[in-house]
Amino acid sequence: MADSATVNRATPASGGFWSGLALAASVIFCCCLATEFILRHWLPAGVLLQRDARYLYKLTPNRRTIQWPVPGSGAKKVLVTINSQGRRGDLSSESGGYRVMVYGDSFIAALGTPLDQTFVRQLGKMLQTSASRPVQAINAGVTGYGPDQESLVMEDEIDKVRPNLIIVALYSGNDYGDLIRNKLYRLDQRGQLIPGHPKLDASLNDDFEKAEEEVKKFRVVRLAKTGLAGLTRLRSSQPAQELKAFLHVGRSIPRSAGVNSNKRLHYWLSIRRQEYQNDILEHDDMVHNLLNDTYDADVSLTPNSESARYKIALMERVMERIQGIASSRSISLIFLNYPGRY
Repeated sequence: MADSATVNRATPASGGFWSGLALAASVIFCCCLATEFILRHWLPAGVLLQRDARYLYKLTPNRRTIQWPVPGSGAKKVLVTINSQGRRGDLSSESGGYRVMVYGDSFIAALGTPLDQTFVRQLGKMLQTSASRPVQAINAGVTGYGPDQESLVMEDEIDKVRPNLIIVALYSGNDYGDLIRNKLYRLDQRGQLIPGHPKLDASLNDDFEKAEEEVKKFRVVRLAKTGLAGLTRLRSSQPAQELKAFLHVGRSIPRSAGVNSNKRLHYWLSIRRQEYQNDILEHDDMVHNLLNDTYDADVSLTPNSESARYKIALMERVMERIQGIASSRSISLIFLNYPGRY
């Protein structure tokens, strides 16, 4: 009888425990759902680029992300918003005003710079002060783009936007190499421009797929990962390192040793020769590199080399193509060249 009573007394207690646990789990689940709902509206998606069959990749419309500064740089984080037209900044409008389209790479897109401080926004303000009508300065910059991609984008959108002026920013540091790496154009035996047939290799496709899967994850999970990443950045930042040294606590993260500049230049030269061998001599249509645009050392240091002369000729043909797109529509065109610095 005693055992039976003990069992009877334990049963309600056990049932209460499980019902309480279920209630707690339900509350936590509902809180997570509510948090997820809020974060889906307020937490940036994180990945700005998507694959594109014509341009290789492009900015994803209606997406936001936080651009984190390099630790120790003193810069602040920037919220970057891509509008419904797939550009950074205000939407372009055909209703009145003088429209300036500015094409370029990361220097023009300037994702790490607050919008009001970007070149395109400052250019618009400067032109507006001296104009008798409204001025639209439209930012068509995309990180990593070369003039080959810009020529295709321009061709596709120019009749819709109908700008009065086009500015194409050319970066001498790596834009020549972009033409080789992207494989969108080649030169025929007469030195004339012909279209290529580029395809992203397996590793680049995997990178895009993983990035898109990351966007699809619950924001609660992504927020936790962002917090951990933020702690890592904070730990490796210069102020944190100086504080540790001052207090003599913990282990400071060792600084990476500087790379000998001569070795770096020789390395870049070897990479540029390999790219030329891969694309032009072997006619490999696979694109192996999209954003790791390092110095065009062959154009700068060995301008008479086979790879440099080919790049220069290819750049001239691409610029002629851009000029033809603008002139056929009676649109003013400016090439803005800025020097490379490595």
